[in-house]
Order: sequence, then structure tokens, then C-alpha cells
Amino acid sequence: MRKFLICASFFSVILVHQEAAASGTTCKHIDEAISANEDFVEIALGIDTLPLPPAVAKIKSTLALVSGQMTPVALGQSKQQIASLEDQIASHNLPMAAVMAIEHYRTLITAFDQRLPTTFETAILDYVGFKLLGLTAANKVDWSSIASTVEISGVSWEKTRTLLKDQAIIDLVDSTQAGLSNAAKAKDAVWLSSVAQILLDSVDLIERESKNTSKLACK
Repeated sequence: MRKFLICASFFSVILVHQEAAASGTTCKHIDEAISANEDFVEIALGIDTLPLPPAVAKIKSTLALVSGQMTPVALGQSKQQIASLEDQIASHNLPMAAVMAIEHYRTLITAFDQRLPTTFETAILDYVGFKLLGLTAANKVDWSSIASTVEISGVSWEKTRTLLKDQAIIDLVDSTQAGLSNAAKAKDAVWLSSVAQILLDSVDLIERESKNTSKLACK
């Protein structure tokens, strides 16, 4: 019986990998699905001047490429978030549409955390930066949501900083985290937005060192 269970488990693993391969989801698809949400945020917040409708269409089309490897719960969250995003656009509330896009980004990085090229916590720092840009651009700033988002940033950074060797980057992000906390406590949206952008720029540097060591990670 023990040998049978071991064999059954072994063949189950093989079937999972075969199903993943059959779905056709590649690292390129995952990257495109995740990046589509970041691109939308930049357009919605006026950082990029590209038209909005194609950006929404890209979020949907790239999701279709990876949905076969998402759990029903994660896929349901994705669809709800995209629907909320479209509702916010219809209400002419682009900052909150940006927030919904970055929440969808978080759903995707959570669904594919083992296949991200960088660590999940590094991806969360990106999530924090973009979310804070959206929250600070809102007509009515939700400081409670900002406080919890800054807290998430601090937790993720503490997990990330131990992986880094470049002291200059560590010092930069330590300072940035302090800036996020101070700006949030002061309820200064302009200051917070500026520091959030510094965080996003810092993530580009962090990604060089914080590689995902999962055997499934995209390279």
C-alpha cells in the first residue's frame, strides 16, 4: 500500500506538470499579464499618455493567456477586479481605477509567486509604490488604506533587505521606507506620492539582486 501511494503521488506530480505545459502558459504570458496592469496605472494617472481603452483590452487579453493556470478563486478575484476597474472608469474615477488595476496585479503575482523572476516580496514593493500613487491621486485620500499599505511595504522590505548585498541600495530603501511612514503620518499626499515614486525607482535596483530561487521561476 505504501509503495502504491508513493507511485500515485509521483504520477500526480507528472500530471500537474503535463497539464501546466498543455495550458500553453509561458513566462512571457505571465510577465505580459502582470505588466499590463502596471501599464494601465501609468496611463490612468497621466504618467503615460497612451489611450485608455487598449490598456483595458490588454489586461483582459493577457489574463486569458494565463487563466488556465489560476485557481477558480484567483480567477474570480481577477474578474471582479477588472469589473470594478471598468466601473471606476465609467464613473470617471481614474485614480481608483488605477488602484483596482494594481490590486489585480497583486492577485496575479500571488497566483504565480513561484514563477516570478524576482521574489514575491520585491513584487509587493512594486505593488505598494503603484497603489500609493493611485491613493494619493484620489479626490478624497483614504489615509486608512494608505497607512495599511505603508505597513505592508515595511514588512516586505524587512524580508527583502536581508537578501541584498549592496549597502547603497539598502540605505536608499531604508530612507525611502522612513519617508513613506513620515509622509503618511503627516497626511501629506504630495510628499507621499514623491516618495512612492522613489520606491518604484528603487525596485528596479532591488530586482537585480533579489532573484526568485524557485525551480519554476521565470528567468
